Amino acid sequence: MDILSKDKLLDLKGKTAIVTGGSLGIGYGISYRLAEAGANVVITSRNIEEVNKAVEELKQKGFNAAGVKTDVSIETEVKNLVAEAWKNVNKSLKESPAKGKLKAFANYLIEREI
Repeated sequence: MDILSKDKLLDLKGKTAIVTGGSLGIGYGISYRLAEAGANVVITSRNIEEVNKAVEELKQKGFNAAGVKTDVSIETEVKNLVAEAWKNVNKSLKESPAKGKLKAFANYLIEREI
């Protein structure tokens, strides 16, 4: 059995994670660990000040992070979150082989109004 090094155990380079409630407490801890593993992190919460603070902290550590104020009980805000996260994905995956699949998936979500 091959044992993965801790650097390869959780390699999320080129991935984007949306973390709802990601600006404080456990949510921030999850945001931090995902960013540490290489993910582009989109933090969302109903409190934009806390979102901005968390995003700045991650960026100061050299991580790629963005933030969006979102109340997940409001459909239009969730759609805006997905659109903003998609912009973040586009920035990080300009020429990725997965781009076509991601675009198809985004179109699928939009068509079904998910």
